[in-house]
Amino acid sequence: MNDVEQGRGEPTRPRKIKTAATLGKIALVVALITGGQQPAPLVTTAEVAATARPAAVRMFAVIAVYAFQSEDGRWHGEPDLLPAGRFRMAPILIPFTPADKYNPLAGQTLTVRYGEIGLDADISVCRLQVRQDDGSPLNLPVTRGVQDSLFGPPISDAPGRQQWEATREQRRRDLDGTS
Repeated sequence: MNDVEQGRGEPTRPRKIKTAATLGKIALVVALITGGQQPAPLVTTAEVAATARPAAVRMFAVIAVYAFQSEDGRWHGEPDLLPAGRFRMAPILIPFTPADKYNPLAGQTLTVRYGEIGLDADISVCRLQVRQDDGSPLNLPVTRGVQDSLFGPPISDAPGRQQWEATREQRRRDLDGTS
């Protein structure tokens, strides 16, 4: 029995689990902080990566958008990443509305492919909201390939950047009424 059960003290408040970052190492301190127990030893991400990463990659996956189809029927991203039966398709919830009104995909209702892809996939912080079969929204992360297709490759000499810029310029002319 502890002191509270015996009526001899006040309940102790559990301390928060903290994440520490020191000199580029991120450590997670996991401890049961009651009764004076010592916290578990720090484990660095390098140690975890060296021992657990292969198993983690096999055990876990991220559900993400890895390809989309524009209204002209062209696929963008990596449409063949997953085989048939391993992905789902859904339209985005609202037409694509980037801040850049000259974006070649602006105003289109895109159809996405999403599914479980490995942890080693290049996932962006960007999200798309898709409409599930029951009509409810689902926020999904996208791969960097999808992000680059949506907003243009980030580096001016990247493959596809010149084509994306030419398409954007044509849309600008069409919207502004200039030739």
